[in-house]
Amino acid sequence: MTGSKDLVVDVQASSSMPTHVQYGDASMSKVLGLGKVVISPDLSIEKVMLVETLAYNLLSVRQLAIMGFATFFDIDTVALLWSNS
Repeated sequence: MTGSKDLVVDVQASSSMPTHVQYGDASMSKVLGLGKVVISPDLSIEKVMLVETLAYNLLSVRQLAIMGFATFFDIDTVALLWSNS
């Protein structure tokens, strides 16, 4: 999920997606559509939600695992390992 329009390509509205997201402080923001974030010419993250006023980019660890990534967290570091086989 991101609020950065320049990161997301092929943004389209979908009838199956929510129209708004709610944050932890109970405020809400409009969902503009679903798209993809291109990481490299042969790798992109699909079904990225573009949200109108989101100040941060949020990654789904589960979605990364489905894509074949292993994620490792330390106090101030995140490492992603990818096997394309």
